[in-house]
Amino acid sequence: LTVSSDHDSPVPSGPDNWDDTGALITASVTSPADQVGGTRYRCTGWTGTGSAPSSGTGTSATFAITEPSSVRWNWITQFLFTFTQTGVGTDYSGAMVTIDSLAYDRSGASFWWDNNSIHSFSFQSPLVVTTDVKRYTWNSTSGLSTLQADTITVSNPGTFTGNYKTQWYVTFSQTGVGSDFSDTVVTIDGANSDR
Repeated sequence: LTVSSDHDSPVPSGPDNWDDTGALITASVTSPADQVGGTRYRCTGWTGTGSAPSSGTGTSATFAITEPSSVRWNWITQFLFTFTQTGVGTDYSGAMVTIDSLAYDRSGASFWWDNNSIHSFSFQSPLVVTTDVKRYTWNSTSGLSTLQADTITVSNPGTFTGNYKTQWYVTFSQTGVGSDFSDTVVTIDGANSDR
C-alpha cells in the first residue's frame, strides 16, 4: 500500500506499507493540518487505486487489501480572515458587520476560508445607541479593503477593521420669537434656519 499526502502525517505512515492479503486497512489524516500563521490546509478527500475506493470526500477510508493499492490525500489551502472594529463602545450591542449575509456584533468574527472562494462584507452605519442622543458612524476601513462594503476573492490571509466615530444629536431651539418674524434666527455651520 502506497500512501501519499502533501500535508499532515497520514495513517498508515510511510510511502510503502506491506500488508497481508485480506487485511482490513483504515487510512486516515487529521484535517485541518499544518497551520502556520494565517494559513492551513483542509482535506478534501482522497483518490485511490487497487483495493482502495477510487475516491471519497472524508478524512478516512477503510478497505480490505487484495492487490497493490494506493491512497492519495487531497488538500485545499485555507486562509484566516478577521473582522474587527475601533471606536464602538460597549454601549452598542447590535449588529456591526454583515459577512456573507450573517450579522456579527462589535466583538467581530474570524473565519478560515478556502483559497479562491468569494465572500462579501458590509460594515453597518449608523449604529444607534439611543435615538436622538448618540450613535456611531462608519468612518473608514483598514486592512485588505478601504471600502465600507466589498466583495473579496480569497488569496491570502488578512484583516478588515471598521473604524467608527461617535456622533451626538444636537438640537437648537428658541423661545420668545413670535410667528410674525420670518427671518434668520440662528446660523449653524453656515446654514441659516428660521424659527
